[in-house]
Amino acid sequence: ELANVINEAAIHAGRRSSPIIEQQDLESAYHKVILGVAAERKQTLDYRKSVAVHEAGHAVLAMIMKKKFGEDFKTVTQVSILPRSKGSAGVTCFMNPQDEVKRTKSLLEADLTVGLGGRAAEEIWYGKDGIQLGSSSDIESTTSLAHRMIEQEGMSSVVGLVNVNHYSPGDIRKTAHLEVKHLIDSAYEKAKEILRINEVLHRQMVYTLLREETIGEEQLARLAKLYPPAEE
Repeated sequence: ELANVINEAAIHAGRRSSPIIEQQDLESAYHKVILGVAAERKQTLDYRKSVAVHEAGHAVLAMIMKKKFGEDFKTVTQVSILPRSKGSAGVTCFMNPQDEVKRTKSLLEADLTVGLGGRAAEEIWYGKDGIQLGSSSDIESTTSLAHRMIEQEGMSSVVGLVNVNHYSPGDIRKTAHLEVKHLIDSAYEKAKEILRINEVLHRQMVYTLLREETIGEEQLARLAKLYPPAEE
């Protein structure tokens, strides 16, 4: 897939008559190859709004974590409610930090919070009974990360510095699973707490997405300036 991205970026640069591949070419190629091209689908306003609520939830939380951790945390580069040919209803795109090796427990917990931001935003906006299908990939990725943190990386004082995969089913596996659930539940509650504090920023981003469908870094920066993100 990396080779396909580079090839597509080169084509994009050629269309601009540019002799070099620049960041905009790579981003355009990434969106097309990894996420799929924007697809024409008839959508109701209510559905488009629910997608905007979800994606803005991810974006707002990522902006707040970026403010907290600085260059150590990933950057939101684009938020879109345009459906993609590979199945996604919308997308929030990130640029990973240069030092990807630095993955502290605090940064990983922040990743969990951002990953659950879409579902958290839906619950705040529509209530527990109003949440919709579409969070399965978020739940899968956050669950996988939480399992790795607890069961392989020793990031639980309760489970300790053991690799749970080396143990037969029993108390330690049960304890690890409970710790994973606790970690995810805590991240989800944190996501809701932060989104409630930043209700105005989130709401304005939702309305901007409904108008523009796709917003980039410059527009995100303007929103952050008008409605400064805050963790507490």
